[in-house]
Amino acid sequence: MFKSPQPPKQNQGITVNSNVAETIIGPETKYQGTVTTSKTIRIDGVFEGEIKSSGPVIVGETGKFSGTMDCKSLSLSGLVEGNATVSEKLECTSQAILKADINVKDLILANGAIFDGKCNMSKFNKAKEEDSNKSTI
Repeated sequence: MFKSPQPPKQNQGITVNSNVAETIIGPETKYQGTVTTSKTIRIDGVFEGEIKSSGPVIVGETGKFSGTMDCKSLSLSGLVEGNATVSEKLECTSQAILKADINVKDLILANGAIFDGKCNMSKFNKAKEEDSNKSTI
């Protein structure tokens, strides 16, 4: 009547994508508060508050984020308003709307993306800035 637990299946050549979101705010979801994670978070709904992530953040085409974000990387196709610190790459697709003051290492804006705010890249690029100053002396 009851089956004994099956042993876990062996990996048969399946590659697991490490950027698969562990936390998802779905299109019909509104969240207010703080999320702290080391994994990927994807926002397709509305998020108001704070994100602290040592992993990537993805804001999909229907996603809207308002607040403060501190993350490793940000892939933006929706709307972000507020302040963001991105220690690596912030990439905006042509649908992206970025109304924020940002601190970022690398910024990529696709043709058609909207960016309204201040951008500071020196926080993460001090070595480049120092090398540039040495070569002009």
